[in-house]
Amino acid sequence: GAQGDSIRRLDFSSGAAKINLAVSRLPDFGFGSSEPGPEHMGTIHFEHSQRELDLAWQQSSVGLLPMQPVIEMTIPSSADKTIAPPGSHVVQLFVQYIPYELLNTSDGTR
Repeated sequence: GAQGDSIRRLDFSSGAAKINLAVSRLPDFGFGSSEPGPEHMGTIHFEHSQRELDLAWQQSSVGLLPMQPVIEMTIPSSADKTIAPPGSHVVQLFVQYIPYELLNTSDGTR
């Protein structure tokens, strides 16, 4: 019926990729601590300017992989120690502006 048609028309394409990592220690941001600190909480961004965000989006919108992807990192095990073995951590990388369909740069097709 109508509901099934609506569900079939939903667009599940995504402009992002998620990478889950198991690491043997916390990232060191120059504070020298092996224990989770405020620098390991929340979302950590790796872009340096609005221009980098804009360029990544522009490249992705025409089907190109961004030259410098926008990466957001979270470390959920810094807040929840039950999701990784002692001393280890879970790192999640969210890569924004990944084209759903890549442009074939050799002939310009998708």
